[in-house]
Parts: sequence; structure tokens; C-alpha cells
Amino acid sequence: MLIKEKGKIISPYLISEFLHHSSLKKELINLIEETKIAKALTTKVNTVSKCDYDWSKDTTRLYFKKLINPLGDHLTKVFKHLGYDICEIKNLWFQRYLNNDIHDWHNHGACQWTGVYYLELPKDESLRTQAIHPFDQKSKIDMPVKEGDILIFPSHTLHRGARNKTNKKKIIISFNMDGVTTEAQYPEDYKTIKDMN
Repeated sequence: MLIKEKGKIISPYLISEFLHHSSLKKELINLIEETKIAKALTTKVNTVSKCDYDWSKDTTRLYFKKLINPLGDHLTKVFKHLGYDICEIKNLWFQRYLNNDIHDWHNHGACQWTGVYYLELPKDESLRTQAIHPFDQKSKIDMPVKEGDILIFPSHTLHRGARNKTNKKKIIISFNMDGVTTEAQYPEDYKTIKDMN
């Protein structure tokens, strides 16, 4: 899905429905709540009640093991839509937001793409991910996501998890990725473009 404004493409923000969500949700939430290595993320501008970002490359985490294969299959299909042959997940972590938690404006480095899986997302628009319009750097985009969706966007995009002003819990699983396409696997249209140079 490309989000458009007044007929112009803003940027490739893709929202897709994760078909394994209903079968995985309960177990993933339980495994996350039982995770001992996580801690609160607290800075001058950020407060996230529970997060395991410091262990985001640890493949022994139980929820990681449960999620990685169905997520990888899903992302491979999405990345083929973007023109890549392979999606390489570089790291993956969860964040649990309780009342008054916020992860303010930031971007992700050392990767091409960032993803967010909305594992637990109450029906409250204020809990959606927000991004800064990449071309004017002045306006805000509220991503039209719902629980069970996966949002993918370029990692340089300034974005945030806005302050949770509700008494409801929000859990996301975030991940950084690179897309890889070998020359032998370029779609025919890409070969034509390359030959024009």
C-alpha cells in the first residue's frame, strides 16, 4: 500500500495484514510478558515500560523463535512487491507501552527499512505510529494501522510512538531490514532501465 496525499506519492509506506496474527497473538504476548532480559527504556524524552532492544540480535529469545519463520515468509512476499529478492532481518525487539509511555521522534540507522508489527493495539487512533512528512519535514502522517498489521517504511523516516494517554496496553514488535536483489534476478523492467544508462 502506498499512502498518497493529493494524488502524489509521499513515500513507500506499506501496510499489510499479518495472516498469522490471530494464531500467534496470545502465545507471543505471554512470551513477551515472561521475558526476563527486558527493561524499561527511559531517557529525557522517552519512556517505554518494557523493551528488549539491547538484546535485539539475540536469536535465543522464545518469542523470537516463535515469530521469525512466519514473519520471514510474510516479509519475503512484501519485499518481492518492492522489487527485492530477499529480505534480511538485521534485528528485532518488542516494546510495551503503558499509560503515559512515549517513544518520541527518531529514525533507525544502519539499515534500509524499518518494520512494526502491531501485536496488541487498542482501537484508539492516538496509539498509531506517526511519521514526519519526508518531503516538507513539517507535517505529520498518522499511519492507518490496526492490530495485526505490519507497517514497513524507509528507516531514515522520522517517526514516533505517540504518548499513550489511555489506560490500555500497546505491544509492538519492531525490526530493521535490508532488501537484496542480485543482478541475475532483476525483473525485466529493471534490466531495461539499467541498459539505458
